[in-house]
Amino acid sequence: MTRLFLACCLACAASIASATGVAAQDVPNRAEPANDASFMRHARATAQSEIDLAELVQGRGQDEGVKALASKIKTDDLQMVVDLKALASSKHVDLLVPVGLDKTTRDQFTKLSGAEFDRAYLDRTVQDHRQTTANFIQASGSADEDVRAFAQKVLPTLSERQRQADELQKKFGERAKAR
Repeated sequence: MTRLFLACCLACAASIASATGVAAQDVPNRAEPANDASFMRHARATAQSEIDLAELVQGRGQDEGVKALASKIKTDDLQMVVDLKALASSKHVDLLVPVGLDKTTRDQFTKLSGAEFDRAYLDRTVQDHRQTTANFIQASGSADEDVRAFAQKVLPTLSERQRQADELQKKFGERAKAR
């Protein structure tokens, strides 16, 4: 029964990767975690950046769909961080202090507002979620049962957020063509 469950989970992860077009090589400029500890640290840092950026959306964004997505990402990531901290603690992994959104990115986004901000946010979110999904798919194959279970638990949420971001990005692209 456990093997069947794991096989289904891995098939689901592969399906998510296929459906979203995600492969580790698809998203450049992001280091991939090499082991469970670095996966956990990377997941924590990425979550904090997403939380920080989602907070900017509430003040600078224009589209209600984009604001709703950002709010969902923030809520999901706050809960994921709680779960991740518990996992890291049980594995004696120090998650380090998350830096959050880097100054360059924060400066780039604070110069934008309205629809321009929304488009930039969606572009960043789509790119980041592709890489994050690839990292979680990789971790879903971890030899550590707890890390594997954590990654498999988060993957459906990442997939849904990726789908929403892709839809919003497509909507913004269609608006731009209509002008």
